[in-house]
Formats: sequence, structure tokens, C-alpha cells
Amino acid sequence: MALRCCIRNETSLEQSFITTAQGARLEGDEAIEYIRTRVTEKFQQRSTLCTTIDKDESSGAMAPFSQREWERAEKRVPSSTSTGPDGIPIRLIKTLGPKSK
Repeated sequence: MALRCCIRNETSLEQSFITTAQGARLEGDEAIEYIRTRVTEKFQQRSTLCTTIDKDESSGAMAPFSQREWERAEKRVPSSTSTGPDGIPIRLIKTLGPKSK
């Protein structure tokens, strides 16, 4: 997923728009929905590649985390961190705030 983020200026974390790999410019809720769709697609692709976890192994699986836990973890990640496998920069997630979660 090629996704570019345009920030209004270097000292502001205010999201202005994103540009998709196809060159479409998206803003506001349209951009958020695009990101949500792309992330969902990525996780669906990933889940089809993963093997089924044995029931005995799943007992040690990680429990769901709260919004507070997410926020604490998010604050610890520097905005300059490179993107992960989903291709979405942490700076964009932090900029969009709770709507991006």
C-alpha cells in the first residue's frame, strides 16, 4: 500500500489529506474510511496466510487491550518510527487520533 501523508507544516501535526497509490486525494472521513478498509484488507490477507493455532497453544494468547492501554503504548512510540507491515505511519495514526483506531 503506497500512502502519502501531507502535513500542513513541519511544526503542526494537523492532517490535511492523504494521496492513494492511484493518485486520488482523500480528506476527512473519506481518508479515514480508506485507511480502515486498507488495514482490514491487510489483516484478512495475513490471516489467510497464517496457520491455525492449536487449542493448547491458544491458551497463552494475548487478551484484548483497553483504549487506555492503547494510548499508553502509542505515546511510547516516536512519531519518526518507520512504518510497519501495514504501511501506515505511526505519525498518521497519532494525527488522526481516536478516529483511526
